[in-house]
Amino acid sequence: MKTDQDHDSFIGIKSLPRICNLVILGQPQAQDLTQENCRGRKENLARAMEHESNGNSSAAYECYKKVVDISPSIAHELIQVLKQENISYVVALYEADAQMTFLAVSKQVDAVITEDSDLIPFGCPRIIFKMDKFGQAVQFQHSMLQQNKDLSFSGFTKQMILEMCILSGCDYLQSLPGMGLKRAHALIKRFTTYDQVINHLRYSISSVPPLYEESFKKALLTFQHQRVYDTITEKIVHLSDIYENIEDDGDFLGPMIPQDIAKGIAEGDLDPFTKMPFQGTARFGSVKKKLDFPVQKNLLTQYFCILLFLFPWFVYVILV
Repeated sequence: MKTDQDHDSFIGIKSLPRICNLVILGQPQAQDLTQENCRGRKENLARAMEHESNGNSSAAYECYKKVVDISPSIAHELIQVLKQENISYVVALYEADAQMTFLAVSKQVDAVITEDSDLIPFGCPRIIFKMDKFGQAVQFQHSMLQQNKDLSFSGFTKQMILEMCILSGCDYLQSLPGMGLKRAHALIKRFTTYDQVINHLRYSISSVPPLYEESFKKALLTFQHQRVYDTITEKIVHLSDIYENIEDDGDFLGPMIPQDIAKGIAEGDLDPFTKMPFQGTARFGSVKKKLDFPVQKNLLTQYFCILLFLFPWFVYVILV
């Protein structure tokens, strides 16, 4: 392992242990996120076909990868293989980002390997980005963020970092016009809290929509207290404890699900969208061949986020 003194550490992972637990994405919780993903797939499909017609196969391949949608039925077929291989798994009831962060914050895993930067505002303590087929990656540690060189986070609290991320734009709230990461950083550094930033923007040249502050608070609560599934207690819990009254029963944190249905979805017996049992027999039910899981050899793992379990022979994998 090679590291430097910045918050980004370059590491090399020689080999991955046998996969022991796999967490499959249930359904996205961010409003309009599914529609946005559908639009993105259509756009990438059009680009892929255009690249292919122009003879640019490598560019077409990159776009085709972004078109792939892992449906619940495909995930269910994978679950049948996992059962056959005696590999533990759980289906995330809501968003995989929150579920991964819950595992990391509760110290059930050491780190999350992903390409999704949303885990930073969620508060995931250790993230491994840009992992290639040789095991080389960049490590992010929340505890070392104040050593960052590009933007100074000296004096920033975890709450300030979260508010900066939301202000710059996220899945739960679009950024204001002209608001990027650097401007959000400067404003939070100057005013320290989002409500003071919004008050400043209201009386400056910026235009703030009437419901922006309310939406900002909901985004905060979602990053902090989104509902996740605890595989130990087999119950739905919040990412972190919540002590204030939430309007509308807090459905934006993830609608409450009856305990039996939640368990059925988490165990892969119920479709996370229809809440009904899967129909038919999986095509892979008769597979007897031992599976080969290394990242560089398995095309399906392009859609995996791997979480290193606390014990060296365990790995969590989240399908995204």
